[in-house]
Amino acid sequence: MEQILSVSHISKSFDGNEVLHDISLEVNRGEVIAVIGPSGSGKSTLLRCINQLERIDQGSISVCGETMVETDAARRAVYRDKDVLRKIRLRVGLVFQNFNLFPHFSVLRNITEAPMQVLGQSQQEADANARDLLAK
Repeated sequence: MEQILSVSHISKSFDGNEVLHDISLEVNRGEVIAVIGPSGSGKSTLLRCINQLERIDQGSISVCGETMVETDAARRAVYRDKDVLRKIRLRVGLVFQNFNLFPHFSVLRNITEAPMQVLGQSQQEADANARDLLAK
């Protein structure tokens, strides 16, 4: 199976408070996973690290075979250059707990708006991709 996400031994602290400690997971194409746990257990921080909204302290993260960050010999997280990070960022999305849809858009339009605006896809291409994803 094709691996689309690999998180390996990541750690993240805020002001000396370790929020993520040695977290690893893999997601293969077609898999659906849930990240569950009590409030404050690091679920959102994990997702924010994968989506590059937070930077990890140690470990590695790869998306679709492209390494985003890995730990060097000095045990520091080293991120790839900004062009590679942008390419990876375009492949990852995050829907926040309190997400806001555009109430005047259809479900399909809410799904296709970002690919059209961010990736420059045509309405037809975005619709076709969305319908393919929804059919799976």
